[in-house]
Amino acid sequence: IKDAKGNYLAGVRVKVFNPWGYEAVSVSKGGPDLGYYDIILSTQPVTWYVVVIDEAGREISPRVQVEHRADSPACHYQVDWVRTR
Repeated sequence: IKDAKGNYLAGVRVKVFNPWGYEAVSVSKGGPDLGYYDIILSTQPVTWYVVVIDEAGREISPRVQVEHRADSPACHYQVDWVRTR
């Protein structure tokens, strides 16, 4: 998650969830991990949703849908948000 100038932001929360009720929240850290989030997901085919949340857990960004297929070679996914306000 970046600011309007393209700089990664620390301390931003994201929530990842699926239709079956699994939910995880992660906060970006500073230093070499700036802009990255670690959330362990299932290897099963499933649709995941990713959203930026505030400290109270309210969604403050559009939801992004990520399809993880059984034949997917990906061990990570990249979703790019740029702050506009």
